[in-house]
Amino acid sequence: MAKNNSSAKRNFGKYLSWLFLVIVGILIGYFLPQMLATSQGQEKSYKTGRLEPRYLKSFVRTKQVYPAENLDVVRVSSSLVTAITYELNQAGKYASKYSWFPQIRNEHVFLYVKDVGNLRFTLDINAGKYSLSRGFDETKPPTLIVPIKREDVNGLMNFLASGNLSYDGLYRIYYVLAIPALQALYNTDPLYTPWDKTPMKFDDFVQIEIPPTKPVIYEGHPITIQATAVNVDGQWIVTPGLQGDPDFKLSLTLDQATDLYVEGIYNARDAKSIPQLLELSNKFLNFLNKVKVYERADHQ
Repeated sequence: MAKNNSSAKRNFGKYLSWLFLVIVGILIGYFLPQMLATSQGQEKSYKTGRLEPRYLKSFVRTKQVYPAENLDVVRVSSSLVTAITYELNQAGKYASKYSWFPQIRNEHVFLYVKDVGNLRFTLDINAGKYSLSRGFDETKPPTLIVPIKREDVNGLMNFLASGNLSYDGLYRIYYVLAIPALQALYNTDPLYTPWDKTPMKFDDFVQIEIPPTKPVIYEGHPITIQATAVNVDGQWIVTPGLQGDPDFKLSLTLDQATDLYVEGIYNARDAKSIPQLLELSNKFLNFLNKVKVYERADHQ
């Protein structure tokens, strides 16, 4: 009887050892690929449940949309239209006196005044020249689509006329322009040429913020510039605020945000070949690594 018990104990011990090895093998087989996913540029797909390439290969350009002008419905007076037109022209006149103005290149901006019946204007700015026309000039696509309010127009004119570009005033301008600028960055032409964008390392879920160096009040409350960009079915969608848990998050100053726009829009637009775009992309990625303040744990 004692021998039988001893034999049973040995067999049971072997069974436990075998079971332990099987469990360890299963765990290694399941978790190791996911642990190595980041180094291999992969991530879990929540559509398929499998590991798939982390970075986007291509994008889908969608039609840019903006609300219809409805001056008759909200009964906008001709005198108000004249006043806003004058103030925008004056804002351009004052802006053209600043040293940074000639650096603005080939901007064809659709601007509409939200609280004045979506009153439409087209602003063309390039190499120190500025022109304004009523309506949207759709002979070519806009580089920016900017919604503003009536008080923003007057405030912009007075701000530029003052000759004193205070931090508060600049921050409020960037607050209005942040979402349109980020939308423009993801809509720039080189991103939609038919080649594999994987080397450019585009994640599909990004957050950007520009925290103010001091409290800035806009429309009666303190503001912080925050945006979330996601890619859904190949389409880029940019929304205000910080939504969800992104692949990574950037924190910028106003100057860094300007550099981001220049690199992502002007310099990308000037690139004439894929090697030039890849060179620019590497520079861009180095910049992003310097201003990255968060990366989700499964991508670290």
